[in-house]
Amino acid sequence: MLSLVEDGGYGWVIIFVCFVHTFWINLWVGSWGILQAALLRTTLKDSSLSALSFVGSLGVVLGPALGIPAIRIVRVIGARVGMTLGISIYGLGCLANSWAVGSLVGLFFACGVSYGIGSAFTDTLYNTLPVL
Repeated sequence: MLSLVEDGGYGWVIIFVCFVHTFWINLWVGSWGILQAALLRTTLKDSSLSALSFVGSLGVVLGPALGIPAIRIVRVIGARVGMTLGISIYGLGCLANSWAVGSLVGLFFACGVSYGIGSAFTDTLYNTLPVL
């Protein structure tokens, strides 16, 4: 007899993981303004609002901009390794971001670039995996 769930239910695990990851990524994007306001009041008092807002914008823009090169890499290394790579880059960037709160240049790399590269790998995968 044919089972209704051919993969043993593992597809629901994938969908749940994609949901959790989407939640955390959207949480980061949605809370950047709060973090930006706190940084301007404390450690980055001398920085301009436009320069600091570009840090968050850089991360959001690099995700789609690097999506096609990331997918080409994922075709070679596989979806699981690609997602792990993206999450690792994003996670290490968040950790580095905690040490870079006093430096605008540090935030560009730790927050903007690492988020952009990490999301290039993860966004393209978690937007397509539930469909496959």
